[in-house]
Amino acid sequence: MTVEFFINQYRTSNNSEEMISKHIKEKQYISFQDKIDDCFYIIKQSCWKTTDNGAIFWIDRCRQFYLFALKLIERYTDIEISEDLSKSLQEFDTLNKEGLIDILLSKIPQKEHIEYDRLLNITFEDEVTNNQSIVSYFSRMVDGIKDTLFDFMQRDDIQNLLDSKNE
Repeated sequence: MTVEFFINQYRTSNNSEEMISKHIKEKQYISFQDKIDDCFYIIKQSCWKTTDNGAIFWIDRCRQFYLFALKLIERYTDIEISEDLSKSLQEFDTLNKEGLIDILLSKIPQKEHIEYDRLLNITFEDEVTNNQSIVSYFSRMVDGIKDTLFDFMQRDDIQNLLDSKNE
């Protein structure tokens, strides 16, 4: 069900609590791997920015917040969230304007919410460590130098020069 359809039902419902409860999935456990995949998606969308020079590490914690809330709502309700980031932000605003973000998140089992939150923090810390630490910086630099040297050594003129030296 789309966010728009859900909101229309909510607005016209005589019993909003009952209406909301009907849209909460009975399955109250999401597999650990699915949670990890969701967290990687959220981090990818909120920590990388595409520029003319490629992707750069750019942390957007606000985007991270709304994507996290929407991912939980999508997983634990029958509400479908758009994969388009602009549209999903509009959906978040629409739900939030009606006070439904907090209501829907309160329907998620606390244990699940805590585990998702913990995994998101771990995934974020891993992303920062793996991409922004001094060790990862030097590792990328060494890999770049190694690749450049390897490409250089593969050139025919260099190979001929090396072969002539070995004779």
